[in-house]
Amino acid sequence: MLLRRAAVLLCSTFYILQACSFSAGAQADPKQVLNDASTALARVKTAAVELKFGSGASLAGFSVVSASGKVKLPGDSDTTIKARQSSDSLIELEVVTLQDHVYLKLPFLGWSDLTGQTTAIPSVGAMFDLQKGLPAVMPKGRSLSTQGSETVDGKDCWKIAAVYTATQVAQAIQPLSPAGDIQTTLWVGKNDHLLRKAFLRGALFQAGKNTSLEVRLHNFNANFDIVKPPIQ
Repeated sequence: MLLRRAAVLLCSTFYILQACSFSAGAQADPKQVLNDASTALARVKTAAVELKFGSGASLAGFSVVSASGKVKLPGDSDTTIKARQSSDSLIELEVVTLQDHVYLKLPFLGWSDLTGQTTAIPSVGAMFDLQKGLPAVMPKGRSLSTQGSETVDGKDCWKIAAVYTATQVAQAIQPLSPAGDIQTTLWVGKNDHLLRKAFLRGALFQAGKNTSLEVRLHNFNANFDIVKPPIQ
């Protein structure tokens, strides 16, 4: 009798371990992950954004290196852009969008109010637009697959591979103007479903010139304000 009970206990333990092992290694449905990410990002009120551009990224004749900023929905943002005009000259531009106004700060020139002008000034706040930004575009990816999981900023995330059209990418992330489909990897929090990181690669600015872009989102729903620049 004792041996029989021991055998039953051993078998039960084996099946429990097998079930746990299967659960730990199970892969999420990538379509569902991106749907959940879209819903979660649409509820965000504020966030910090960081963009790191690969070689070949350009904006208004400058080689763009990086951009960082903070966003307060629905439309306010403050973005600092680092770019090079030559290999040894790094400059910073700052763009503030506030209550339908657009302000630009150029090196040595101070702030200018560009509201109503046709100059295309990129804004990280466009990423969160519910109609054209990441919440709208993420679920529309093709060739979806789950690439396992990784930790980003201390958060356990699903790693999802997807392909997006040039139009989808251009409307979701300024100042990109892709020349074709873009291969994308997205890291989405398992618990809060928030997009923590995205990596894009392809002809992001013009045909025949492949480059990359890494996007990081953090400090979701932090308490901060976007203030009007001192216009002289």
